[in-house]
Amino acid sequence: MRVVLLVAPLGFCLGMGLLGLIRPAFIPSLFTPNAPDHGARNEIRAVYGGFGLGCAGVIVTAMARNTSTTDGMLIALSVAFGSMAIGRIVGLIAEPSRFSPLWALVILEIGLAAAIGAAASQ
Repeated sequence: MRVVLLVAPLGFCLGMGLLGLIRPAFIPSLFTPNAPDHGARNEIRAVYGGFGLGCAGVIVTAMARNTSTTDGMLIALSVAFGSMAIGRIVGLIAEPSRFSPLWALVILEIGLAAAIGAAASQ
């Protein structure tokens, strides 16, 4: 069951990581028509690219081994995704919008946090 719970988060993290590294300008284009400069693209590569692939590595490790160490890694990863959702919610409250695709990301991040947290308890 643990592996089943981690398949979708793994796919998301791999996709986010690779997209962040290879096509960093694509990610902000989902939310703004302004193209990011080289500094912003570098930040996107670090946060979305590096972090995404690091998360995928944690998930692969947890899929391969079921130990208290991998449980702790998954709990930390679950907290990270939950914290991202909280940060987005605060941002959406601070700068309200009638319709925002960012709410879809909030739901996605909460789902990822829940799936990863559930896998940690398997």
